[in-house]
Amino acid sequence: MLVWEDLRVRTISSRFVALLAIPLLSPVFGAVAEAATAQLPSERASVRFLQQCTFGPTPDLIQRVQQLGFEGFLDEQFALAASTYPDPVPDSNGKTHWLPTQQRFFVNAITGPDQVRQRMAWALLQIWVVSGVKLTRPEQMLPYVRMLQNDAFGHFRTLMEDITLSPAMGHYLDMVNNNKPTAGKGANENYARELLQLFSIGLQKLNADGSPQLDASGKPVATYDQEAIEELARVFTGWTYAPLSGATSKWTNPGNWNAPLVAFDAHHDQLAKNLFNGIAIPAGQSAKADLDQALDAISHHPNVAPFISRNLIQHFVTGEPSPQYVQDVAATFVSSNGDLKQVLRAILLNPEARAGDDSATPAAFDGQLREPALFITGLVRALGATVAEVNGLPGWSNTLSQNIFFPPTVFNYYAPSYEIPKTPLNAPEFQIDSGSLAMARADFVNSLVYGKIAGVTVNLAPFASLAAAPGALLGHVNQLFLHGSMDTRMRDALATAMSAQPNAKSAAQTALYLVGSSQQYQVTR
Repeated sequence: MLVWEDLRVRTISSRFVALLAIPLLSPVFGAVAEAATAQLPSERASVRFLQQCTFGPTPDLIQRVQQLGFEGFLDEQFALAASTYPDPVPDSNGKTHWLPTQQRFFVNAITGPDQVRQRMAWALLQIWVVSGVKLTRPEQMLPYVRMLQNDAFGHFRTLMEDITLSPAMGHYLDMVNNNKPTAGKGANENYARELLQLFSIGLQKLNADGSPQLDASGKPVATYDQEAIEELARVFTGWTYAPLSGATSKWTNPGNWNAPLVAFDAHHDQLAKNLFNGIAIPAGQSAKADLDQALDAISHHPNVAPFISRNLIQHFVTGEPSPQYVQDVAATFVSSNGDLKQVLRAILLNPEARAGDDSATPAAFDGQLREPALFITGLVRALGATVAEVNGLPGWSNTLSQNIFFPPTVFNYYAPSYEIPKTPLNAPEFQIDSGSLAMARADFVNSLVYGKIAGVTVNLAPFASLAAAPGALLGHVNQLFLHGSMDTRMRDALATAMSAQPNAKSAAQTALYLVGSSQQYQVTR
């Protein structure tokens, strides 16, 4: 049985060993990248690549990566249409419920061909957070989720505007019906504050590699102040929901979740506004002109490239990217004008991301704890399980502290800056785990392998057929689950446990349970 504190300690120790043993990346970036794409990837490298950019490797997808190479696979994925989310169906009382939409999330993640698009949309949803905590009906959020899927491979500036005018975001952070200041009442500051702090530039001025800029006394330099928030809040005044079909549009239209917000200039603050870095918005402009100028200013802020690049690296590859890694990706962000396809390509093909593909020793800063959604989908996909439309996976994800579409605050399920206590290591996903949740993870693996999750059917025959020759089964599991990183000690322990079982099916279940609940699987490297 996995002991969580042991997992944390051993993970920290292994990463410190790697940190001490491997030098930081050097200017060989171009040569390494060229060599990495000059030949088709091995099975091991393909599994590791898929662990980073999909909801989990499968034998068919591994073969596809080996046929197309990393670049070709990404090109193919970029061209695929988004998996669908059907509109919620009201019950007999006219009420809609979240569970079917959460169940569809797992069906899409496990069976949808658009794996990379879905992973990017999931990452964006955890950066540009809205939540069912306030959006109480699924039809209020679903258009937002679909929008992120559609914008996942577009330009950052387009994403910014689509999100800003989304009724889901407008409701969640109070931009909708935000009136111009009147006597004794200023503009609502919620969206302006979070747009700067969490969604675009962050609290501190950054160097190109994501490190904070320091003043003469060695303290970080603030990116903006409270006055800048108040000024930006006035930019975001005068917007309400789009009119419902057939209705006459008026100030404070009722909720319409299927169209962007619309402007009413009579309720927009048309006075001059001073933003950050000396950027001024002149008086007399429309709500749309002010919004365009402000979003242009934010999108061109020098912080955006390193801030967003680091956030995305953390969601795909590692919680602790090196400064060089951030700088490389940020450079692509700038040169491509925020093209998210090219940014993601740069993240996944960077030498630091690929350093552990065909080596037992990954890069110094490599790896992350699988967050619950990825832990669940990775296991289900590796086992080749079928998932019904009605399934028990959302309940398990909630038990593991990641209730799908319900992050507890605008800060997501976990903070990107979270460090494992008493270490300097950024490991965001560890913030929502504990000793008791480690046991719950092991319980999930047990329930999955032994067929006790509603709507999920695992066919163990392919694994049981290999169990007669333990080496064959362990070799297969080693590649599929651990990209060939299983050490001799683990292999011997698994072989001993398998030999004590009464039949091939039981031996396969034992091996799968032990691997799925192990630190080697739960912490990707």
